[in-house]
Amino acid sequence: IIGDKVDKPSLEQTCRTALEWMLRVTRTPMVRPEPDAPEWYQGRHNGLAGYEAWVNHLLRDNEWPAGDEGVLRARHQIHNDAVGTVAEARWYGSVFLAEMAEHFAAGPGKPGTTGHVLHAAACYAAEHDLMWKIWELAGGIGNPDAHRAMADPSTRRAMADIVQQARAQDARAVEHIERALQ
Repeated sequence: IIGDKVDKPSLEQTCRTALEWMLRVTRTPMVRPEPDAPEWYQGRHNGLAGYEAWVNHLLRDNEWPAGDEGVLRARHQIHNDAVGTVAEARWYGSVFLAEMAEHFAAGPGKPGTTGHVLHAAACYAAEHDLMWKIWELAGGIGNPDAHRAMADPSTRRAMADIVQQARAQDARAVEHIERALQ
């Protein structure tokens, strides 16, 4: 460690710091918009705004040409990576919050704090489950022909609806975390 030795923060402070960081990430609508970044890398949507960008992409029919397997594979891979990332991150986030609730401040003078952390964990677990529904719409996780399902606008619209449900779960989790931090 560089610098002066400092006292170890309390477990409650460590939990609060983690939750505050999570709120900053979720509320940051765009990352890496540096002017010197390559054009293809600028304007990365993030947090709750990322869900809206994902939905909009799924709904642009012209970007999912049924006759172009290469384009479908490439676009599906990006979509599938997003599904997997959200599923995994929200599952582990739910477990982290459930374990955190055990140690987070509760009791006299702090009514409902633990309950809000557990409600946020439940929202993230529900979001994880929604990602499995998206995989099922394309024939299941790991389906080698899943990219072909993306050519069907009705399949993508069903996926977009699920992504919007996931965003709503994420927003509810944020509300519970905000309440827990009060």
